[in-house]
Amino acid sequence: MQDVAHERFEYAFLNKNKTTMAKDTATGRNVCIKRWERGDFGAVNEIAVLTSLSCKGVPDFICSFEDDTNKYMAEEWIEGCTLEEYLADKRVICTSDAVELVIQICSIIEDLHQSDEGYLHLDIKPSNIMITGDRDIYIIDFESARIIRHDETDCEASTVRLVSETYSSPEVFFGKATVQSDVFSIGMVAKDIFANVDNVSDHLLKIVEKCTSFNAADRYRNVTELKKALLYCEEKADDSLAIVVDYNMCFSGEIASIMWGEYKLTVGVFALSERGENRLIYYSMPGEYFTHKSTNRDMLVGEDGDTIRFPIMYPGNNKNVLFYKGKKDWIRSKCLHKINDREELYISGMNFVEEILLNDYEEAQDFISWGKQHFDIVIIATDRNDDKVTADIMCNLCDYVIATPQSNIDDVESVYQFFRAHSVKNGYDVSKVLFVAWDYDETNSLPEESIKIMVGQSQYLGAIDRTDLRQYKRNYVIDGRLSTRENNINQYKKIIDKLLNRRTERN
Repeated sequence: MQDVAHERFEYAFLNKNKTTMAKDTATGRNVCIKRWERGDFGAVNEIAVLTSLSCKGVPDFICSFEDDTNKYMAEEWIEGCTLEEYLADKRVICTSDAVELVIQICSIIEDLHQSDEGYLHLDIKPSNIMITGDRDIYIIDFESARIIRHDETDCEASTVRLVSETYSSPEVFFGKATVQSDVFSIGMVAKDIFANVDNVSDHLLKIVEKCTSFNAADRYRNVTELKKALLYCEEKADDSLAIVVDYNMCFSGEIASIMWGEYKLTVGVFALSERGENRLIYYSMPGEYFTHKSTNRDMLVGEDGDTIRFPIMYPGNNKNVLFYKGKKDWIRSKCLHKINDREELYISGMNFVEEILLNDYEEAQDFISWGKQHFDIVIIATDRNDDKVTADIMCNLCDYVIATPQSNIDDVESVYQFFRAHSVKNGYDVSKVLFVAWDYDETNSLPEESIKIMVGQSQYLGAIDRTDLRQYKRNYVIDGRLSTRENNINQYKKIIDKLLNRRTERN
């Protein structure tokens, strides 16, 4: 059978090739013709997807037609090569270009997931990604695509077309595909791309590791979250933030947990006194509360064996030897805890105050410099009984000071006036003091608009609601003491976003 569309194109398939370039006699342009045997379900999928989409990075659908044995589809011709061919040249790609390629892939798949029908691609791999001479990315081959159910993230079909064993997630082969299955595939492609980058950063490797976790629940929840993580890495510019949190160990523990858990940042939280460290561990560690006298060591990494003491001063330099050591040595010396289930969340250890003598500006400066070399975020969590000189120095040295007054007029006004005077006394810019309304209760607390007027709109980060769940977890020993309600997580994320945006603007 020959129809009008069939006669419109000039093409010739070689051997068993599924695709070929053709000339569209109606427009004079080159197009891609794809061929299937009649009845091939892949043809139904691909045509359904391309006829319902109109977005950047997906070839434009032109038409479909049939003859006696085959079904054909004409689509936009993409001038370029596959990503597989591009990477096979063993070319070295700079980090920013590599990240941009992965972000483009994310944007296309994000549009695919969020389209009117909502499709999973399920066969994302380098041979199905085209890259043009201008480094624009296109995704091709939608034969394995499936519609996402509107009531959940699972694919509509219990089985999927045979796909790539290397690039497809484990659950795809059991008929349980989700949006996180495409996240897995993007992660595997990113791994190939980053293999062509010299000295790829730990941040990018952690993103790939999270994407390609065996369990879907351990990956990014969707492509939007993945893209956000990549965008932050691209803008990071290899610098870190040091933040003082004033008199609130619970806030310090919660925000550190979310910075790691949601943003995949490497976070170190340090209390300036043994009393503060005990409370910080209580708020931060899952399960049983313990102090340095406890015999329960299963909750910590690297604390087996005897305490290893380093000489306080570095010979000939009057420098603490630990500032020449990495995080592992700090853990061995018990100056740092690493929490098992939070791989990049670290809490100051019981020897921190004893071993790191922060008696003057230079010693504190050495500590902050060390922290910024090893963490994305350094949080100095202060306590009302801390050494005031050390706490004052930290306010001067750190990038920001976060004050967390109770959300009533007396406390907000008192804390605001304190830092106005404190900044003058200690010689730092008061504009780096930022405010969070703590234990906020919309029915009883000072309205947020009033708080903004009192402390300044630009210096107000937001509110953290009071919850009975937090109060219960602060007073009773249960697992996941600092797991927070979704509302609190969103409040923290808004605060963290503002902090990261300030860092970007500062640079």
